[in-house]
Amino acid sequence: MERLRGGRARTLVSAFRHGRWDDGDDDVDSDGGNGADYELEELIASEVKLDSRIAAGGGGLERVGLSVGDDEMCASTPSGDLEPYSSEYEGYMGDWGNTLDRWYRRGAVVMWPRSRAFAVRAEASPSVALDELTARTRKGDLIGAREAAATLAPFWDRVAAHGGGERLLHQGVACGARA
Repeated sequence: MERLRGGRARTLVSAFRHGRWDDGDDDVDSDGGNGADYELEELIASEVKLDSRIAAGGGGLERVGLSVGDDEMCASTPSGDLEPYSSEYEGYMGDWGNTLDRWYRRGAVVMWPRSRAFAVRAEASPSVALDELTARTRKGDLIGAREAAATLAPFWDRVAAHGGGERLLHQGVACGARA
């Protein structure tokens, strides 16, 4: 559900965070390899993926599948303070190990400048973007469709490869034929 306010758009999303922690100790672990006594010390890798969002108009959930960089988010509670839904411990293996991977589910409010609304929706759902471009061309808004299409260049190859293959090709050809 996209809401516009003060030049910004926002939506609610479901996010998954994965983090890998290292205890910094190269000795064989003292708890028999199960990670039960593991203390989170140094975060050595993490990623956040936006999984789904409330669809525009409140019509259910819409798959998103986007990665978010640490510089693009602000958390009110650090993930390390939350209870993970899954954990995996890797004991010391000689030159690596003594790591604990944890996965968390989080809710998030995602905001972006209103001027980027089409590009944000397109990156989340390439098929919806092509539908919107087609609708603009049918209405005769060729300039608007071309300007919107130009905002796709930075990410289109990446998202289109995962977004529907043959269906996107047919949509793109149909949209382009109208332009």
